[in-house]
Amino acid sequence: MKYTAQPKGDITNPRIFYFVESRQRALRKRGLLHWFTVVERPTLATIPEDIKGSDIILISGSTEELKALSQLITVHVPKKNSDSIKDLDFTDPTQSHYLYGVLMQDKYALLIKLSDDSNYAPYRPEDEFYLEEGMIENYHGAGEVTDVGKFLVNYVVYASVFGDMIPYLNKTMTPGDLDKPVAKLILDKKTDREHYTKYLDHGSWLFSHGAIFVQAFSEKALTTSPEVLKRKQELLEKYKDKLDDPNVIVAIEEELIKMDKEYLKGDESEPFLTACGGKVFKECRKKMFIMYGLCAGFVASDGFEFNRDSLESGWRPNTLNIAMNEIRKGSYNRGVETARGGAESKFVLRTFQETKIVEDDCGDKVGMNVKITDTNWKEYIDRYDTANNVLTEDFLKKNIGKVLSIRSPMSCKCKDGFCFKCCGVLFEKTNKTAIGVQGLEVTETFTSIAMASMHKSGIDRTECPSFDDYVI
Repeated sequence: MKYTAQPKGDITNPRIFYFVESRQRALRKRGLLHWFTVVERPTLATIPEDIKGSDIILISGSTEELKALSQLITVHVPKKNSDSIKDLDFTDPTQSHYLYGVLMQDKYALLIKLSDDSNYAPYRPEDEFYLEEGMIENYHGAGEVTDVGKFLVNYVVYASVFGDMIPYLNKTMTPGDLDKPVAKLILDKKTDREHYTKYLDHGSWLFSHGAIFVQAFSEKALTTSPEVLKRKQELLEKYKDKLDDPNVIVAIEEELIKMDKEYLKGDESEPFLTACGGKVFKECRKKMFIMYGLCAGFVASDGFEFNRDSLESGWRPNTLNIAMNEIRKGSYNRGVETARGGAESKFVLRTFQETKIVEDDCGDKVGMNVKITDTNWKEYIDRYDTANNVLTEDFLKKNIGKVLSIRSPMSCKCKDGFCFKCCGVLFEKTNKTAIGVQGLEVTETFTSIAMASMHKSGIDRTECPSFDDYVI
């Protein structure tokens, strides 16, 4: 093979150029391993000394040699020659190597330098770069900053499945964020079952390999800040005469949890812990490193109990019963409360099993007056107002704080059921007429809470300025 150092030319960031041009390898586990981990890699030991470390190296050779290169994703290039290492031998990353990505062209190959030190993975999900049109099928903007993780997710679950049908999502994503645009395509009949199945397959495959490119382990993840523990003692001393007040204890917990989150800001483990949801901080880290905290009694009449010890510090004999009751209560509720939810579900289903949508529009002009708030606006997306206008997400956000007249099943004029306009766009687009099963959303909440009690048991508080919204 013949090696030639190449100038950057129009490639202002060769490392990102390689990542973008090699995006199809994101659909292979081997590609993820080579991008996001430190592994043994094949070596190109015959590169001339004078061009080692160049940003771009062009390789020309025979058809057989280029075919062998086409199977490679990344390679080590020794910084010092060694007679013991031959081309395509696998070498340990702890040795002194440059790290290059292999990018195949029509009649030659390019080596793109990814790192001067092979002891580090070539990419991290939070590595930022400037996204431009043409880098990925579903981006057509004027250019903006994104990162490797967002690009990876967009390519695997959106661009490789739907092309440019779903615009590039340039934000921290939850599964719900990913599903929403896909659901809209389905409702608008712009995609089919084959593409939806592929979307599920790609998403399941990518997120099953999350440990490859998400850093969960770090020194900070194994403990909390000494400042948090110091502040804990200060607060317990300050409010020592009020530790029987649940509001005081929850306020203490909230302050300490906030400090713990600040402690992890910028740490390698932060993206993983944040993605796991609030339970990690409110339950796991709080009980492990700060304090067990406020616990509800085994039954409602027992009130609340407070345990100031953490799992790391150890439990005192006089608070051991609190922790044991927490453990027993989870199993008890999972059994008893789940049964209660099941019984209520059967009752609701028997009551509403004949409930149906029987016509398109009952003509109701009264509806229900609803005040749109920060907490309820999502419930009215794709509902109709009394002028038969569809309430969009943007419209509802702009009208937070205002009272809207909304079509509702509670004011529907149909005698033997309901109409599509009073029930909303979702039922209309899916032609779903048998809606009695929707009542199970209420009883499913009972079951979900009972099941969740096995995994979390903390006490939260919320502000409720008025009970009017809960009175029928």
